[in-house]
Amino acid sequence: EAEDAAKMSVAQIEVELASVKTEAELALQKAQSAAEELNGARYALDQATQTARQAQADADKAKADYEAGKKEIASIAQTAYRDGGSSLDSLAPYLSADGLRTVETKQTTLNSFSASANVKMQKVAALEQVANVMNDAAVQAQAKQAAATAEVEARTAEAQSAASAAASAQTMTAARRDALVQELARKQNTTVELINQREADLEAQRQAAAAEAARQAPAAPSYSEPSYSGGGGGNSDAAAGAIAWAKSKLGAPYVWAGEGPGYDCSGLVTMAYRSQGIYLTHWSQAQYSEGTRVPVSQAQPGDLIFWNWDGGNIDHVAIYLGNNQIIEAPTFGVPVRITSIYGWSSVLPYAVRVA
Repeated sequence: EAEDAAKMSVAQIEVELASVKTEAELALQKAQSAAEELNGARYALDQATQTARQAQADADKAKADYEAGKKEIASIAQTAYRDGGSSLDSLAPYLSADGLRTVETKQTTLNSFSASANVKMQKVAALEQVANVMNDAAVQAQAKQAAATAEVEARTAEAQSAASAAASAQTMTAARRDALVQELARKQNTTVELINQREADLEAQRQAAAAEAARQAPAAPSYSEPSYSGGGGGNSDAAAGAIAWAKSKLGAPYVWAGEGPGYDCSGLVTMAYRSQGIYLTHWSQAQYSEGTRVPVSQAQPGDLIFWNWDGGNIDHVAIYLGNNQIIEAPTFGVPVRITSIYGWSSVLPYAVRVA
């Protein structure tokens, strides 16, 4: 790397530094997207699992009701047969003192049993249909659960691949950048520290300009119409508590679907607000719909900031701290941190206030 850098002009090094930075950012974005796609698949699996359990419980109950109905029909049939008796039994009433009245009473009883049996038969037939429908629903629910499980497995593989690529890109770009910066310092007769400071200042200026542009640009509806009504407020105590909790996790490692001691982006948000008794879904796309949306230019500390890198689904979420600062769980190899809002061109126009 050092030899390559030595062959480059100052201008070429400047261009290469920008390119290296972009490569690292793209790798980070892909890793974040893959991780949140995995969270989406996990959420779908949880829903499918709950549905399958309920469907099976409903099917079991319907089958039990049907079996009970069949036993009741059998009991009625046995009673009717017993009361109907044999041919000898049917002659017995005529031999008694009040024969005709007994025959009439017996016939009424048989008719009553017949009507009762007919009603019961209709009920059992209906129960059988219900049992069949419920069983079909349970089979379909189990199939969806199996498909959701396969989706989680596929998304896990994708997330692992993206995380590995991001880690590799970070290592390579870090080495490349170090070599470039050292050579640039030599050619400009300055120090690495001064160049790094200059780069940081330039990046801060770019981000500030992007933030200002985002504030001035009209906010277009995204994903669905916002619920913002121009009001302020929210529960500032809960927001402050969530921020304090998140800050207590600074330095915690990045872990897929992590809810402690490691976290992913939506997991950090979920647990921060759970500490305040506010329950959010562990998935950034769901979290975007679990509060009041406000223009990002009017975000307050505790509000959630969202990113969409590629025009598809939401890829990342962080907690806003104020003064253009956020706390986030970025990706593998980067622990929970406080940083300035970055990637303004991909920040959604609405923040979400959940407290």
